[in-house]
Amino acid sequence: LEIEGRLPEAEKAYQDSVRFYAKSLGESHPDHCQSLECLAGAYRAQGRLSDAAAAYQKLLPLKEEMSTLGGTLGDVTTTLNNLASVFVQLGDLRAAEVVYRKTVRIREHQYGHSHATVARSIEMLANLLSELGDVQDAAFLL
Repeated sequence: LEIEGRLPEAEKAYQDSVRFYAKSLGESHPDHCQSLECLAGAYRAQGRLSDAAAAYQKLLPLKEEMSTLGGTLGDVTTTLNNLASVFVQLGDLRAAEVVYRKTVRIREHQYGHSHATVARSIEMLANLLSELGDVQDAAFLL
């Protein structure tokens, strides 16, 4: 449905699946998390950025819990990046900065300082800092 551009219908289907999985499998189940992530994406695609941010914020602690139980931190950082991007779109650049910094810390811990994924996260943070006028800190990161 989402691929066909039928976003309101996709949203309804994702909402239904979020409720179903939460009730039948629990909120920490990967299927519930996947449905919630899809719902956040559907909100975002419709320009409903506040709803998208709320869904990502609800998803984040679930992903963090999953990572402590054997899931990947990559899932956490992907959700963090999506949330930060929504904050940027909402114009809440300081909130985006906090989230991007957390992403960098997690990825540096996970991959080390010289990994391409870490470099991309640092670049996104530096771009944001530059946009905020914090050119010195941005230049230091790069």
